[in-house]
Amino acid sequence: MSRFGDDAASVGGAGTGSGTGARAGTGTGTGTGTGTGAAESMSDVASNRPLVPFAEVRRRLLALARPLPAADLPLAHAHGKCLAASIAAPFDLPQFDNSAMDGYAINTQDVTGPGTVLEVAGFLPAGSDFKTALPRGHAIRIMTGAPIPQGADAVVMLEYARTSGHQVTLLTSPHPGDHIRRIGENVRAGDSVLHAGQRLGPAAIGLAANLGISTLSVHDSPTVGILATGDELVQPTAGAMVGPAAGTMAGLSDLLPTERVGGSVAQFTTEPEGSEPGTPSRQSPLLGSHLFDSNRPMLLAAAASAGANPVDLGCVPDDLGTIEKAVIDAAGRCDIVITTGGAGVGDRDWARTLLGNISTGTWHWLEAAIKPGKPFAFGQVYEAIIACLPGNPVSAIVGFELFCRPLLRTMAGDVMPYRPILAARLAQGIHRRPDGKEHLILSKVWLDETGDMLVAPAGPQASHLLTTAAAANAIAFLPDGGPIEAGTTVEITMLDMV
Repeated sequence: MSRFGDDAASVGGAGTGSGTGARAGTGTGTGTGTGTGAAESMSDVASNRPLVPFAEVRRRLLALARPLPAADLPLAHAHGKCLAASIAAPFDLPQFDNSAMDGYAINTQDVTGPGTVLEVAGFLPAGSDFKTALPRGHAIRIMTGAPIPQGADAVVMLEYARTSGHQVTLLTSPHPGDHIRRIGENVRAGDSVLHAGQRLGPAAIGLAANLGISTLSVHDSPTVGILATGDELVQPTAGAMVGPAAGTMAGLSDLLPTERVGGSVAQFTTEPEGSEPGTPSRQSPLLGSHLFDSNRPMLLAAAASAGANPVDLGCVPDDLGTIEKAVIDAAGRCDIVITTGGAGVGDRDWARTLLGNISTGTWHWLEAAIKPGKPFAFGQVYEAIIACLPGNPVSAIVGFELFCRPLLRTMAGDVMPYRPILAARLAQGIHRRPDGKEHLILSKVWLDETGDMLVAPAGPQASHLLTTAAAANAIAFLPDGGPIEAGTTVEITMLDMV
């Protein structure tokens, strides 16, 4: 099953692949561990593990996913959900022949050409129950959506008619069927019009309403918990840096280690004063080499954009016991738990040990053949799926796009969980060298004056450069190889911009 070998099923060994519910210190097990020790050192694990094509990584991950149960929701709450069962039209649409335009219902046999004058026999608005047939030699003023009167076979648009008193002069020669919507030309009774697994957009909601449907059976949206990990992380809600300065550590003990780092301490306040929207607040919890936590708000936004119910699980330090407790707790109330940090092979990377300790099903710890976003781990804990993304922010958002977004769309019941792949021409050459990985270039896409789609890097490409990610509206997929010349056609996928 795993290309990495069966020895990976034992967390106690030096395997580099997948497990099947393994427990720390055991070969294979089915219990649930809640380890309390410090993160196990990964320094004995070779970093040159076989690279797994990202399509294969995604296949393994999505093999764990099943659509969530369905519930009946009113149309007002069904938008963005995925339909659980196909809908057949209960009747024809349109239900009767009706006018596609405001104008005059006429019989074309009464028209000899432009300039024909007809008597106006009445007025027929939309919603009327007009039963009178059209007399020969006459016209009936008709509005869009009104039923076509018996004896009429065309509608002359209001713009091509001139009214004087009770007469109308036609300025055109109509043909039978002009501007008439025929019964059933859109949908016949019994036709399947909305399909299971379809994500319901505004037009689908409108079609359901057009068919007289007030509730739809839709899959639940997955609840996705986002957990950031790392001793170096602090939260921007407490303020922003004003520069190194000696100061008190009051209120900081719950967020940071108490020791000084490099002799640099920044002041801290829990209630920033004088902050304006879009500007950092007056003081900062930053200490030495600590960083503001960007991954958690970024992934919460990404999960919401993908139609999930995001849950903020907070930020925890690099302590295996603390992480295990947080993940096990989240697995009891979330369908998917996404962590950032700890997915690699470093001394403080804990994902492999975590999944070995607490997984209750298949788990994988691997390196995808992509750049950025190579380290990735995932598994099952109870009914939840756990996905461990890298800590570098660009790697984290790329990993979410390639792996987690299709996962949560699959669990939402979407039969088309992947973003569409488009073709675009490189507006500039890209230098690279073969390294066995597919390069994912955060890019800008636009249309030139001829309507061709062009793509270029949105900025320097590195796993920590969120400025480039923030400027990108697409990802370009470059297969392994050497430099690529301008004008080469490449595959791209568009990203959410809001």
